[in-house]
Amino acid sequence: MDMDPDKRPTAFEIIQRLDETESTDYSVSSGHAPPLWQPGDEESDSSDVDASELERTPSNDILPSDEEPTSADTTGETSTQEHNMCAVVSKLSGSAELSSLDFLERITDGFSYERIVGKDSLDADYHKAFVYEGNISGRTMVAVKRLIGAKIPVAKFTRDAEQFMSLDHKNIVKLLGYCHDESRGHKLVHLKGKPPQDFKGAPEQLLCYEYMHNGSLREYLIGII
Repeated sequence: MDMDPDKRPTAFEIIQRLDETESTDYSVSSGHAPPLWQPGDEESDSSDVDASELERTPSNDILPSDEEPTSADTTGETSTQEHNMCAVVSKLSGSAELSSLDFLERITDGFSYERIVGKDSLDADYHKAFVYEGNISGRTMVAVKRLIGAKIPVAKFTRDAEQFMSLDHKNIVKLLGYCHDESRGHKLVHLKGKPPQDFKGAPEQLLCYEYMHNGSLREYLIGII
C-alpha cells in the first residue's frame, strides 16, 4: 500500500475492484460483473408465515403445574437459618473477643482434641498447626486455626492478618480475628489416641475464621481419610 494518503484508493474504488474480482468467479464467459443485488437476495415473505405457524400454545406437558412447588425450599427454614448465621458472623467480624486467647480457648473447650477438624499434616507425628471448631451461643460459628512454634515474625503475622481481615468477598473465607500470645510458656496439645505434644516456650498465633459447614477442599479433592 502506498504510504502517501493522497495516492491511496478511495472506498468507492476499492468496492469497484472487489466487484471486478468477483466477476471473474461468477461470469467469466460473459465478461460482465454480477449485480450487487439480485432477485432472491431479499428476505422471503414466507418467514413471517412460518413464524406465525410455529407460534403455538405450549402443550400441557411443559406448562408449569400448579401442584409443583415454586422452589425446592418450601418452608424457608434453611434460607432463614443461613441468613441468621451470616448476620451473626457479620456482627462478630472484628470483635475484640475473637482476638482474645482466653475467649478462643473457651469456645473450643480448652482446645480439646474433640474439636480438632484439621491439622497441618495427616501423616506427621508432630504438628504445629491445628484447626478447631468454635461454638458460640451453642452453634458452630467459627474455625480457630492455632499455630504453635511456627516462628512467624510478629510484625509479619499482624500485618498479614490485618490485610486478610480487610478482605470481604464471597469466594474468600472471612477472617474474623487473630491473636499472638507468648504469655503461656508451657503448652500441651492433646490428640486423640496419642500422647500430648509438649510445646515449651513456643508462641501461639491464632486465626479465627468464618466456619465453612460444607467441609474442606481437601475432602472434595482427596476424600475423607
